[in-house]
Amino acid sequence: MMNKISNSLLLLLLISILVISLSFCAGCTDASKSSFGTDIFWTGVWNSTTDERGIMTLIQEGETVSGIYNRSDADPVRVSGILSEEGYILTGRWESNSAAGPFELVMDTGQAAYSGWWMNETVSEETTPIPWNGTRTTPLKVSWTGIWKDEVEGVGEMKLHQAGNTVQGTYGYDGDYGAISGTLSGGGYILTGRWSENGAEGLFEFTMTPRQDAFTGWWIDGVLSDDTTKNLWNAIRSMPASESVK
Repeated sequence: MMNKISNSLLLLLLISILVISLSFCAGCTDASKSSFGTDIFWTGVWNSTTDERGIMTLIQEGETVSGIYNRSDADPVRVSGILSEEGYILTGRWESNSAAGPFELVMDTGQAAYSGWWMNETVSEETTPIPWNGTRTTPLKVSWTGIWKDEVEGVGEMKLHQAGNTVQGTYGYDGDYGAISGTLSGGGYILTGRWSENGAEGLFEFTMTPRQDAFTGWWIDGVLSDDTTKNLWNAIRSMPASESVK
């Protein structure tokens, strides 16, 4: 009888340990997934230093990053790569009109700078990694709050206010006012939602530029159900995000 009780207790103990272990591992996996692509943002403009100084503009979409590295004394360099699971390491390739090669950049924990290397495969005898460092020049956090000047004909000034992951605002239109509201995605660079004015309404999507000084996008008339045309809706920032919107 004692042996049966001991075996039962041992079995219960092993099951408990297994359940706790699985729960712990599942939690670790979820945490890793939630940190990637949401907490680490490569999108922005960077002062970049390799053999010469230049400006690199990057756009992150999920686990992929692409962009352009510009120097005043050379052709533009196209870069593209894939992020590590945590999002801190960017590995990929660069390419210009006359050369190409691999690179790897590592973001610092404050996301204000990166360090790394690049190699030139075009020069066959060149196998030494060359340092490639950079510092962020645009704000890490995206802010839609501000006043925007619409480029849509007939649309006037747009005032937006961001609160967390949501954005609301108004815009002038043919002497009247319309309203928009939406939610953010893509690290805060994409705003998707609905617009409404004088009984009309529909969908819209705006994408902020890496410099956060303009957005490009489209709108659809939701009243005319058979019309799915995406009309252009672009704007430039006319008041800094740091100033309050009255």
